[in-house]
Amino acid sequence: MTEWKNRNNFQILKEVLLVMSADNVKTHIVYKGNTNFKVLKDYLEYAKATGLALQINNNWVVTDKGKEFILRVTELEAMLKEEA
Repeated sequence: MTEWKNRNNFQILKEVLLVMSADNVKTHIVYKGNTNFKVLKDYLEYAKATGLALQINNNWVVTDKGKEFILRVTELEAMLKEEA
C-alpha cells in the first residue's frame, strides 16, 4: 500500500497542538507546525470550539482534552502503520 504524502485534518490538528504544548505564540505555531496563518486560524478556532485548546490573552494552551486527542491520533497512526 502506498503511504499518503499529505497530512489529513487530524494530523495537522495534532501537529498544531503538539507545537502549542511547547510554544504558545501564534507565529511560532505557524512555522513549527508547517502551516500558514490562514490555515492555522481555522484550526485554532476549531480547537477552541471543541475544547482542545484555550486562548489566554495572545497565548494558546492545550487542554486535557487536547492532550487526549494527541494521544489517540498518535495511537491510530501507529495502529495503521503496523497493519500496512
